[in-house]
Amino acid sequence: MAAGKSVRITLSFKRESDGLPVVFKSDGKRFESQLTVKFQQDETYRVEITVRPPLPVDSLRIQEEKIDLEQITKFIDPNALSYGGLWKTTGMGQTEKNKRTFLKLSVSLWKSGTFTTSLQTKFYPHADVQHARWGDKLNFVEYECIIGSDSTITTTKQQIA
Repeated sequence: MAAGKSVRITLSFKRESDGLPVVFKSDGKRFESQLTVKFQQDETYRVEITVRPPLPVDSLRIQEEKIDLEQITKFIDPNALSYGGLWKTTGMGQTEKNKRTFLKLSVSLWKSGTFTTSLQTKFYPHADVQHARWGDKLNFVEYECIIGSDSTITTTKQQIA
C-alpha cells in the first residue's frame, strides 16, 4: 500500500466459552486512559481483526505472543479482510486493586508496516465472574490510521463501541 494511505483496523474480543464480548468500564481520569477493558485469567478469548481496505495481516501479537490467525470467510466484504484466532490468558497476572495493566497489541500488515497499540486492562481471577463481566459490552475497538513512507502506521482516531 502506498505511503500516506488510510487504513482502518478493527479488533474485537469474545469469550470462547459463551461467545459474549468482553466488557469495559469508565475510569474517568484516575488512570492513564479513561476506559478499562476487563479480562479473566485462565480464559480463552476469540480475537477478530478486520482491515479496511483489504490488506493481508501477516501476524497479530498480544503481549509478544503470536496468535494463530485464520481468514474469516463467512461474511465476505470486498472492502475488508477479516481474521480470527484464539488467545489464552493463562499466565496473565491478576491486576491489583486500584491498578491497571497495559496490554500490548501488534498487527503486522503485509508490505505496509506494523501497527502497535495498547489497551488499558484489568485482569480478574477466573472465578470472579461478577466483577469481570460487569460493565458495558465492548463490541469492537477501531483505529483509523495513516501508513507512513517509512512503514510506520500512526493512529489518527480511536473509537470504542
